[in-house]
Amino acid sequence: ENNIIFRATKKDNDMTDEIEVPFFIDSEAPEFDDMVPESNDYATGDFQVVITEEAELVNVKLHYGIPGNMQVYDLGDSCETGKDVLCSTNIDLSDFDKKDNFMYYFEASDRVSTVESDVEDEIKVDLSAPNFVSLDYFIDEDDVYFTIFVDENDVDIDYKDNGGNWKTLCSNVDIDDPCEKKKSFDDGDHEVIIKLEDDTGQITEENIEFYIDSEAPDFDELLPKKNKYATGEFSVEYTEEEHLASMSLFYGVFNDMRELVMNNCATGKNKICIAEVDLQDFDGKENLQYYFVAEDDVNTAESDIIEDVKVDLTHPYASSLG
Repeated sequence: ENNIIFRATKKDNDMTDEIEVPFFIDSEAPEFDDMVPESNDYATGDFQVVITEEAELVNVKLHYGIPGNMQVYDLGDSCETGKDVLCSTNIDLSDFDKKDNFMYYFEASDRVSTVESDVEDEIKVDLSAPNFVSLDYFIDEDDVYFTIFVDENDVDIDYKDNGGNWKTLCSNVDIDDPCEKKKSFDDGDHEVIIKLEDDTGQITEENIEFYIDSEAPDFDELLPKKNKYATGEFSVEYTEEEHLASMSLFYGVFNDMRELVMNNCATGKNKICIAEVDLQDFDGKENLQYYFVAEDDVNTAESDIIEDVKVDLTHPYASSLG
C-alpha cells in the first residue's frame, strides 16, 4: 500500500494546495505449490494447495470435475495471505464416484491479477469401500479353493483364520480378473474373515465358517472273507478319528443289492462295527458280495468289495440211516 502527495503552489501569493493519492503495487502474482491429490492419484474429496501471496490474497477458487462436467467451488477469503500458506477444503464428489478421469486446478486472485495453477488430471475418485460381487469356495481334503469377484480395480484381499494374523490371499484384483487361490488349512473348525482393501484404505469384511477333515474313514479287516461262508453277521474294522457320520452295509448278488444302515458304529481308531442281516433270500448262493460305505462330515469312503461269499443257512441232515 502506497500514498503519494501532490502539492500545487501559486507564484503570486504563495498559496498552496495538496492532494493525497493512495495506490497499491503488487508485482508478484500468487504462486501455487504442493497440490493434493496429484495426477494419477486417488481423490476422496479432500483438496489442498500451498499458496504464496505476500501482498493481499483476495479470493481462491477450485475448479474440478471431468471433461464436459467441470464445476467451481469458491473458497472466498478463507485462504490467508502470506508465504507458503496451506489452503484446504473438502468437496462432495458423489457425482464422480468411480470415475478415473477426474481433474482439478486452483485459481487465485490478488488485488491486481488472477492466475491458475497447473491441472492435476487422470485422478480416480473412490468414495466407497470395495464390495464382494461373489465369494465362492469349495473344499478338497485340507485345501480350500477360493474364487472372489469384486466391484472395483486394484483391490487387495487378505484373510484371517481363527483370530490369527492377516495373510495375503490375492493382490491387485480387478473387476474382470478375480481372485482364484488355493489355501491349505488344518483339520477342525475354521472361522475365517475375508478382507477387501482398496488403494484409499477403505475396507470391507465378510466372515465364513467351514470344517476341514482331510482324512476319510479308513477300512481295515472285513469279515467274512472271499470264498468263505456267510451266515448273516458282517463286521468291519475301521478308523475315523474326527466324526463318523454314518456307516452302511451293501450286500447281495448282481441285480439284487441291498443296504443296511448301521446306527451303532462309533468314532475312533481301529473300531469294529457288526451288522446282522437276514440272508434267507440268498441261501445256497455262492456269489454273494458285500462292501461298506462310511461318511464323516466331509468325506465318503467305500471299502473293497468282498466277492464270492457262500451263503449256507440250511442245517445238514441225514437222508437215511443204515
